[in-house]
Amino acid sequence: MRNHDCPTVRFFKARVYKEKETQMTQTKKAKVRNLIIAAMLTAL
Repeated sequence: MRNHDCPTVRFFKARVYKEKETQMTQTKKAKVRNLIIAAMLTAL
């Protein structure tokens, strides 16, 4: 069995990918929130 086929390594890679995906989602939400706040302030 090759090293990267190990279930523990696959689990770790999946966990890291999920964390990165979560961070990207939070970053996108923050950008959208900032855009909405800027639009509201511009409208005022």
